[in-house]
Amino acid sequence: MSVRSRVALGICGIVLTALLMLWAVAVYHVNALVPEAPSKVLEMGERADLGVNYFDSTYDLAPGYKLAVEKARIMTAREYLIGAGVSSSDIKGEEMTESSGADVLVVTLVIANEGTASAEDGTSEVGVSLSRYTIVGADKSKDYQLDEELLGLAYPELAGDTAFALKPGSTYEMDVSFFLSGSPAYLETYDRQHRDPIEGNEFAMLIANSPERIFLKFAAER
Repeated sequence: MSVRSRVALGICGIVLTALLMLWAVAVYHVNALVPEAPSKVLEMGERADLGVNYFDSTYDLAPGYKLAVEKARIMTAREYLIGAGVSSSDIKGEEMTESSGADVLVVTLVIANEGTASAEDGTSEVGVSLSRYTIVGADKSKDYQLDEELLGLAYPELAGDTAFALKPGSTYEMDVSFFLSGSPAYLETYDRQHRDPIEGNEFAMLIANSPERIFLKFAAER
C-alpha cells in the first residue's frame, strides 16, 4: 500500500471517529431532554391499578383490573413443574432432571377484574399480558423474564398464550415462572445444566411504563 493510500485511510478513520463522537453527543443530549417517567413502588400484597398506567399505549389500559404479588419463591424448574402437577408424559417423555441450581423465580400473582367489561360480551378485549412484565434484582444488575415454556406446561389452559382476560367480578391466582434473561430454555436438554441460578432475595417487577413506572416490590423465599 502506498504512502498516499495510508494517509487517505488514516484521514477517513479520523473523520469517521469524529462523526461517531458527534452522533453520540447528539444522542446523549436528546436523551437528556426526554423526561423519565416518575416511579411508584408498591409493596407485596398491594394492588396495582392496571386501568391507570400502561406499557406502550393507552390501548394497554385494563380498566377494573388489579394486580398484586402475593408471595414469591426460588426453586428449580423441576420443582416448579412437579408442584404444578406436570409429569414427563406431559412433555413428550422428556425426563425432568434437575438443572444446575435454583433457576426459577416463581411469583404468585393475584389478578382481579373488579370492573364490568368482559371479553365474552365484546365490551373489552384487554386483560393481562404477562410477557410484558420484567423483574429486576435489588442491585438492578440482572433482569428476569417470563419463562413462557414452563408457564405453558404449568397452565395448559392458556394454550400457549401469555395474555388473557377475566370475567367481571372474578379473581385469579397463579404461580408465574421467571428466569434469568439470556439463559437457555429448560427443555433444551444440552443446555439444561447451564441455566443460571437466581441470585438474591429482593426483587421488583415492572408492570407499567407510563404515565408512571409501576414496580411491585417483593422478597422471595428459598
